Amino acid sequence: MDVTVVGAGVIGLTTGVLLQEAGISTRILTDRPVAGTTSNAAGGIWYPYNAPDDPEVEGWMRDTLLELTVLADDQPDLVRRCETRQYFYESVADPYWSTMPDLFRLADPSELPAGRTHGWVFSSVIIDTPRYIEWLRQRYERAGGGIQQQEISSLDDLDGLIMNCAGLGANQIASDPSVYPIRGQVIRIANPGLQFATLDDENPAGLTYILPRFDDCILGGSSDVDDWNLESDAELTKAILRRCSEVEPRVAGAQLLDVRVGLRPGRPSIRVEREDRLDATVVHNYGHAGNGFSTSWATARHAVRLLQA
Repeated sequence: MDVTVVGAGVIGLTTGVLLQEAGISTRILTDRPVAGTTSNAAGGIWYPYNAPDDPEVEGWMRDTLLELTVLADDQPDLVRRCETRQYFYESVADPYWSTMPDLFRLADPSELPAGRTHGWVFSSVIIDTPRYIEWLRQRYERAGGGIQQQEISSLDDLDGLIMNCAGLGANQIASDPSVYPIRGQVIRIANPGLQFATLDDENPAGLTYILPRFDDCILGGSSDVDDWNLESDAELTKAILRRCSEVEPRVAGAQLLDVRVGLRPGRPSIRVEREDRLDATVVHNYGHAGNGFSTSWATARHAVRLLQA
């Protein structure tokens, strides 16, 4: 059995790893270098970002969190356990995913920044995305997989067994108009000694989060639907830094390392589905929006099972 995997982001690489380690020969086709995929620009925290309250998605989230937690113990230079604090301006009900982390509790008033009246604290994991993607690439190649840089205009140009992990590219190659870009811009700074992550999604000034990794820290962000612009916005950089500094003053004086922009693959729902064609069998695994890392291992396993069925 030979399989062509389209896409070399976190979904394509994870799927490729599982196939190769199951003894299934694969090649990955990608239109850009592995280090240039959107996955490398991601903040990399396990968190159900705008994920629907759907039993299947909930299962993918839960299973991937378990996998990443094991990796945090085995590969602490790639993934680490991290306490996360999320803030709100008014009381809200506990989220449907509150039973997934090992720890979930209401925040103490002393843990809330000015203006926030409600919040919770939960255990999560943070992924150093460039290191993690490189680790996946090496793991895939050690298992015998090969990566080829090649433009694909349509899945119709391929035959045999295909794993479509093209992310945003599925808009074109799978002729799926429901796929759209969600532009995200983040700042990478030297970590000023932060130990916990901060999520301030409801900030009226804009999406705000602080993700301390190892040597650096990701400040975000933005979530601009149908925006294909990959150029960084200097004014947005200033606004992100201002919002994050109001929540955590220590980031204000930290060294600015760079600014990154990525296009998340938005879709009304994640598509993990088998499609049998006349000259090909395609298993689709795309449309993860902001939950690629948070669902990666489980959706990849689901896709591999569909291919083997």
